Amino acid sequence: MLITVIAIGMVGLVLVAIIVGYVDGHSRRVGWQKIATERRALAERELELEQRAQGLAEEAQALWEWERQLIAAAEYGGCPACELRRRRGEGPATRA
Repeated sequence: MLITVIAIGMVGLVLVAIIVGYVDGHSRRVGWQKIATERRALAERELELEQRAQGLAEEAQALWEWERQLIAAAEYGGCPACELRRRRGEGPATRA
């Protein structure tokens, strides 16, 4: 009888150990999957931000080029304000 109780206890402990191991493994797998999902989302967000920053930099460069063209056209056309700035030693991009 004692041996039967011990055997049943051992089987019970083995089953509990198997169940605990399965639950622990499953929770770790789920945790790592969540981490991987968050990392992918973060990488996508960083890529979007980099693309947006590149677009803004290109837009700023286009605006600077357009401003330079306007200044050159104004100076070529004899703009009085440009002439006055040139006499004062101010650059065309300097604003009062």
